[in-house]
Amino acid sequence: MGKCLKKNNSVLEKIDLNKINIDKLKKLDETQLRKNIIIPLLNYIEVQNVVDMHGSREEGIDIYFETFDIFGDKLRWGVQVKTVNLILGSRPSKGNLLTILNQIKMAFSKKIRVNTSDRSGEVYIDGFYIITSGRITDLAIKYINDNRNQYPNIHLIDGCRLMEIIKNKDSLKQRKVEFPIGSPKVLLDNIRRPIRY
Repeated sequence: MGKCLKKNNSVLEKIDLNKINIDKLKKLDETQLRKNIIIPLLNYIEVQNVVDMHGSREEGIDIYFETFDIFGDKLRWGVQVKTVNLILGSRPSKGNLLTILNQIKMAFSKKIRVNTSDRSGEVYIDGFYIITSGRITDLAIKYINDNRNQYPNIHLIDGCRLMEIIKNKDSLKQRKVEFPIGSPKVLLDNIRRPIRY
């Protein structure tokens, strides 16, 4: 099955994204989730300049990657990877959303040093994904939604949503994702239609 590397008691081996399920996903530690699931998934859907930044100089970012917006401008993204349930609590912990948001706030406020295949230098982060293989409590989701002005462009992905993304990776790669009712495209179509009296 390929080489196995041991690091911090976690076995790093290639995981087939087509054979992963929620039970296997929940058994992975953060290193395995980052290196064997999320980074290969980002590479598969062909985002640009995926960099594993985890370590002593990560500056609140486990993974860095770039995309382009609809006008061709480069967007720079940070990812925090967790394997615990995310909660909203008063005590600092690995799963406390407030602790994670404080780390993200620091990453948003300064330039970070990134070495990519096409350049190296300092950049600001445009947005963040907090990805966990666990659950995200309703209170944590409500807090993010109610404080969008304080935490702009932060997206939460729990284990179930991550499994949906993995299952639909081919559609994501081809950028043929269907929008649900109420999406920007549907709303725009409704605006363009003439009003009938």
